[in-house]
Amino acid sequence: MQGVHALLALAAVWGIHSHNDYAQSRPFYAAWENRAASIEADVYLVDGNLQVGHDRKDLKPERDLRRMYLEPLKKELARDPRSVILLVDIKEEGEKVLPELVRELKPLQKYLTVVQNGKLMPNWLTVIASGDRPVAAITALNPRTVFVDGRIENDQPVPADPLVAPLISDDWTGLFKWHRGTGISLPDQARLAEIVYRVHKNGQILRFWGAPDGDEFYPVLANAGVDLIGTDRLGQLAAFRDRKNR
Repeated sequence: MQGVHALLALAAVWGIHSHNDYAQSRPFYAAWENRAASIEADVYLVDGNLQVGHDRKDLKPERDLRRMYLEPLKKELARDPRSVILLVDIKEEGEKVLPELVRELKPLQKYLTVVQNGKLMPNWLTVIASGDRPVAAITALNPRTVFVDGRIENDQPVPADPLVAPLISDDWTGLFKWHRGTGISLPDQARLAEIVYRVHKNGQILRFWGAPDGDEFYPVLANAGVDLIGTDRLGQLAAFRDRKNR
């Protein structure tokens, strides 16, 4: 099980997760240049096309997953191969989105992490479905080129198998309280440490959404061993990472 955790632990201690990356002034490229370990894109299926945006009102035909992320990934991985997660947040109709996503990924086959007949074949690009995840359909894929974003508790029928759900994500605000100036309480620190230990012991990696985004908070997750730290402030978190890694 530890093989999956080793595969996706994309920095020496932790990596940057570019939250809602499509909202950046330079989608994909800002994350790539800041060496983000994980890049998030929300998608809707519109007339057979995976369009990118947070809400349907934001969608435009030219802003699709292929043009915004898959084609740039193919180009950049050929030039500068590195491990990266593409987190595809399916906003609705997961059962319909999955076959289209699998089809769209075929041109990147040589870069994709795959599980075939129960065997992990690590590669540069690991694609994980979040949001409206069609868990049974993903679990049944063989070969599996799309994986599941799991949750910490009560997320049945998401399997605990890291070959299906290598990433565990959850809502920070539903689990912990952050007090500006004083941080998190000792009981919350202990609970965070227990969650990190449990997820890592099972060969999975961990991230939280909804967490504070700033220099005062980043050390809380980094020092606890959380694998992916989400941000809308790529440059700020990259600068913190570079200072910490000196």
